[in-house]
Amino acid sequence: GTAEPVVGTRGRAIDHIGFEVKNLEAFCKQLEAQGITFDRPYTFIPQIGFAIAFLTDPFGTYIELTEGMDNPKLPPPLKLRWDFRVR
Repeated sequence: GTAEPVVGTRGRAIDHIGFEVKNLEAFCKQLEAQGITFDRPYTFIPQIGFAIAFLTDPFGTYIELTEGMDNPKLPPPLKLRWDFRVR
């Protein structure tokens, strides 16, 4: 039989996955040196001491990379990362 085409995650039940990365800026530079393209390049937000980057893997999975999720300056909605309540 034929396999169904791979469909990305963006806009689906699970929009993206996220990983907290130490030294995110250096990590992003390493990925870029290997040819990885970012949907949103490394961005540091000094007001809250938080950094973020987004990329899409070859299978269409949208991936969020962050640094600073443990920063007490973050507003509460950003700290509540996992919300499994049925709506």
